[in-house]
Amino acid sequence: SGATISRFEHAASRQDIYRVSEALVEQFIASFASPPKSLILDLDHSEDACYGQQPLAFYNHHYGSTCYLPLMIFDG
Repeated sequence: SGATISRFEHAASRQDIYRVSEALVEQFIASFASPPKSLILDLDHSEDACYGQQPLAFYNHHYGSTCYLPLMIFDG
């Protein structure tokens, strides 16, 4: 439910978030047969148009619309 998600979002401390991000990086590197010598990461955003008064949607002048602008990360 919305209330449960809200409590979960606000329960994490800065240290918790850092530890989770460290675990995600370690899991990503462990997915390779042998650890890579280097990684190339491609960060890209994509417009996700919004209509009405959706929370956290903002006007983006580049796209000329109200939208979400999620950041995606690809490895290559």
